[in-house]
Amino acid sequence: MDTFLAHLPHTLLAIAVVALFVRLEMGERRLEAALATAGDDDVESAKRTARPMSARSAAGMVIGSLLAGAVVVMSATAFNDEQPSPIVVVDYLIALPLAALWAGWGAPRRLAPRMRERIGPAGRAAVRLAVAVVVLGGGLWAGMVLAHGVILPRA
Repeated sequence: MDTFLAHLPHTLLAIAVVALFVRLEMGERRLEAALATAGDDDVESAKRTARPMSARSAAGMVIGSLLAGAVVVMSATAFNDEQPSPIVVVDYLIALPLAALWAGWGAPRRLAPRMRERIGPAGRAAVRLAVAVVVLGGGLWAGMVLAHGVILPRA
């Protein structure tokens, strides 16, 4: 069981990569079908409606699967009052900053368009930094709790 838990994040990452390729292939076929049935005037609208998966979605899917796998394993071992494998903790420490950067980078898109225009580039950078710091800080705190002494020794 320990071996399964230690490799769960890697297994989820492999499944996410396979799902990513399947989803990209399906999007590409959907785009080709939409372009084949579209007339000369409807090419741009067909591209917008049947576009394949974006790079942002793909990155989020891969990062999210690795982080979710590490959190599940660390939670399962914490409930059993055991220490998680150092490999899982390293996976968590790799995926967490990536997730914080990904969340911070996409945060200004969540703002209303008028707000984005009003705050300007400096405000968007401040929003990105604030979201990344909050996600990273909260994730590190939660990771230290879940790591159960692997990151910091028990008191």
